[in-house]
Amino acid sequence: MTDKLGTLEFSSALNGDDTEHILNVLKRFVKTVRTERTQAFSSEDGQSNGSEMDSDSLSESDDDHDEDDEGDAQSNPSKKSKMEKWKFDTKSYNVPFVGTSTHKGSTGAVQIGCWPTGFLEAYLMQSPLAMEILGSDFQRLLTKGNDKLQCAFIQAMGEVVSSVIPTGKIDCLENMFDMDRVKTSSDNANPAHVSHNQIISMVMKEHQKYIFTLLNEHAFSRSGPSLLISALTTLKHLAMTSVEVGREVARGFELHLKDGVLQKLATYSIAPKNKKNLEGKDVASATGNPKQQRIRLKVQAAFLDLTASLLEYNDAIILSYITSAGGKDSKLKSGALFHGLRTGLSQTKKFLDNISDASATNNMEEIYQMSFYNVLRLMKIALFKSASEREKTEISHIRTRQSLSNKAQLDLIKGPTLEALIEIGYSPVRETHGREDDSYLPEIKSECKEMVQLLLRDTEKSPLLKQINSIGSMETTALAVLQQTGKAMQTLLTTSPTLDTRKFAVACFQKTPRLFQYWLRTLSLPDIKPSYSCLAKLSLISYMLKNGPNLPDTDVQKFNDNDKKKAFDVSIAFTTPRALTKNVLTKGIQSSNPLLVSASLVLLSSVLRRFSAIVKQIPNGEKRDYVAEKLLLKMPDLQVLLGVRSKFDPYGHTTSGEQARHHSFVFSASFKIVQFEWIKLLSDSSTTFLLAPLSLQHRILTTMLIINDCYERVAPQSNSMSSTKAYHAFTSILLGTKNVAVYQLARQLVHKTISNVVNTSHTERGSDHLMDYEISLWVDGTTSSTTAMFGQLLNATQKVTIQHRTIVSNAWEAHFPHDCMPAIPVTPLLVLSLSALVSNEEKVPKDFIILIRDISTKMLLMQSDQRVLASIVVYLKNVHPSSGPPEEMLLDTLKFASAIVNMSLDKIDESKLRAVENAFGRNHYHASVAQYIRTGTISELAWKNLFNAYAHKGRCEIICQCIHHLSEGDKLGEMLSQFLSHVLFVSIVILRKKN
Repeated sequence: MTDKLGTLEFSSALNGDDTEHILNVLKRFVKTVRTERTQAFSSEDGQSNGSEMDSDSLSESDDDHDEDDEGDAQSNPSKKSKMEKWKFDTKSYNVPFVGTSTHKGSTGAVQIGCWPTGFLEAYLMQSPLAMEILGSDFQRLLTKGNDKLQCAFIQAMGEVVSSVIPTGKIDCLENMFDMDRVKTSSDNANPAHVSHNQIISMVMKEHQKYIFTLLNEHAFSRSGPSLLISALTTLKHLAMTSVEVGREVARGFELHLKDGVLQKLATYSIAPKNKKNLEGKDVASATGNPKQQRIRLKVQAAFLDLTASLLEYNDAIILSYITSAGGKDSKLKSGALFHGLRTGLSQTKKFLDNISDASATNNMEEIYQMSFYNVLRLMKIALFKSASEREKTEISHIRTRQSLSNKAQLDLIKGPTLEALIEIGYSPVRETHGREDDSYLPEIKSECKEMVQLLLRDTEKSPLLKQINSIGSMETTALAVLQQTGKAMQTLLTTSPTLDTRKFAVACFQKTPRLFQYWLRTLSLPDIKPSYSCLAKLSLISYMLKNGPNLPDTDVQKFNDNDKKKAFDVSIAFTTPRALTKNVLTKGIQSSNPLLVSASLVLLSSVLRRFSAIVKQIPNGEKRDYVAEKLLLKMPDLQVLLGVRSKFDPYGHTTSGEQARHHSFVFSASFKIVQFEWIKLLSDSSTTFLLAPLSLQHRILTTMLIINDCYERVAPQSNSMSSTKAYHAFTSILLGTKNVAVYQLARQLVHKTISNVVNTSHTERGSDHLMDYEISLWVDGTTSSTTAMFGQLLNATQKVTIQHRTIVSNAWEAHFPHDCMPAIPVTPLLVLSLSALVSNEEKVPKDFIILIRDISTKMLLMQSDQRVLASIVVYLKNVHPSSGPPEEMLLDTLKFASAIVNMSLDKIDESKLRAVENAFGRNHYHASVAQYIRTGTISELAWKNLFNAYAHKGRCEIICQCIHHLSEGDKLGEMLSQFLSHVLFVSIVILRKKN
């Protein structure tokens, strides 16, 4: 073990002429200062946090070994320098030679937490300006030495400069792997030892240019990696002393370094000796031996550390130099951060690609990753701030001056930089084979991800979004930034196709709608075939269209212009991808693969739904029609949609009918020329249909219901389901099914079919709800014995529309000639059926007679103005005065109608009760209501009989009629509401037990 170095010994050696002795003493000086610095700022366990992997010691110690590895051109490792035999201490006396000093001087004492300390403090006490190292005499001697002596001098000068670095930053430097301690130390970086500031002045004045000269000379040569590392480390120490010195260092990059030197240092690699043997080989593989890789990472890590030391100040002047992208339009060269960031991202991607390697991460890789992580962390803090944060920084740190311009920030992250951040931050996590304890890749990934989220979502901090959203920006600049950002969004959604990424992309689009517009315009589609990539892309587009942003106000204002084409361009830009064409959608819908059909239908539904929402904002109807016609050219033909029969979404999302519904909203004219062959969706008999799975039954009926709604809305004349054939088909399903959901769908279809046949959509305003109620009575009263007769009646109704109006007018004129006739409250079905009964022209089944009687009575009870229907009943009886079984069954109803027409108030209540008992039974709620109207009470016996009746019948249509009656009648008080509540409760319990 060698003795400690003394101050007098050190000074005497440097003042001598023996270059070899000077070299050894300088190495001891560097090693002593670094060791004592580590001891002064070690962790609690007595060891520096990663001191054995410190970037300085690794990059600058063991110089002889490094020079051998690098193939130093100025030294031959196979030859040893000659030394006279008399100089060897063969007897091990261990005493100095004659004429040498025996007093070594002070060695210093290490003080924990203080800096400078130990030998460096003792030396500076003896020589405050370190003239033995920095003086002109030593410089003349230095010119006679080789690269090793120059390297040792640069290292020693860097250690002398470190004496002026604030204590907090020294603590940060020695504990670089303890991030909590690093942040705390950097926050408490108070400058110390002001008396030594003259050292910095001397170094900056006399030696700074020499350091940059070394970088220029050795950056492009195979020799001198240790010189490069030493020079970069010394510049780092200089930059860490103060912001003013940091500015001079950053300015020195611009003034003293040649073009391409910074890029070479950031991407440093040792060129092979024999270039002739490398023809046809990859340069990376040729220089990929472990020693060269280690040296390469050393230089690059030293360069990143220097960049991080400059970033710490968050100074606009420094940032302007190191963030510059260079180029013809810039007055500055490309900066250190520009090259370091790109190279670091590229190297990190290589680390991620090789992460499955079973070998442990070597120390140099870990140090490189840590250095790059610091650059990313400090870059995010220094560059990307909101307006309020920037104002606080400028107030609290006067030295910060103005913030870096938005253009400089754009130049830094433009091009492949943003995409590389996305690829690293959102790359899938791979197995690390035990390397997670040694690697800083997770921290780098996290920092990249945070930076991506800031750049793509935060409109206050992101220079990209500021440029896109700025109103007064140059169109060319904004367009270029929009293209780069849009491309980055494509990379994001491709790199990480997860739900969280999709949600993040939606949030980005919501913040910047123009970005969503550009994404739709540049989106590319794969070949439409049943593959994972195709299904995933269609699903992605559907999700984005469903959750995408609304039309910006600036684009909505364009709808007020007279230019129709502009309105279409604005609408289509936020509705559908440019690559989504008619052929693409048609090919997907007509595929034989159910998954691809389903994905295509979902996508089409999203497009139409989004377009219908946007087109509502167009104030001009003619312009809306023009836009819809243009969009129709990009949509598949309606026949293609209606031809989708058994290709349903197996996951329950949608069917082709839903797309047809949206299609009818947007392209109403298309339904007027298309015939939907609904019968092909049903089997030949209801029995076969009801044997199919319930889910399939439900989907087929839902599709038919939606198609019917589409035709009702835009083209009722073209609706092929408005026929007696459709009535019989749906009624057979209604009567045969035992499933509640299928029953409800079939009931709706029967109801709509009857409504379409009797053409209720063209009746007078104010009577639609009464006719709808009547049709519901026909549907709820349908049985297998009445279906055939009702089909004949429905077929005849289509031909007697004028006859129906004539009968109603004559009946009203006969009984109320001086009053204006209100709206017709009944359909031709009831008028024709009553006419057939009283005329006794046809043999009507008894069940159908009872159905007509019940419906007539319920309609009389339902209407607020009962005179119209009552006059019709009495008029038909007077026109056909014959008597028979039908008339006898209608006797109570006829008496009730006659009492209404004759205004016989004393007979109305009595005839009403009889009609109610015939139509509903003695225990029906109408009788109880009548009792309540007369007496104000409902007896307990009435309640009991009523519930017993429901228990006996258990028919759900009774509940429907109760609700209809109450909804149209007057409010009869709290007791009646309670009465109905009990009825519904008991009926639901009974129905559940029955099903």
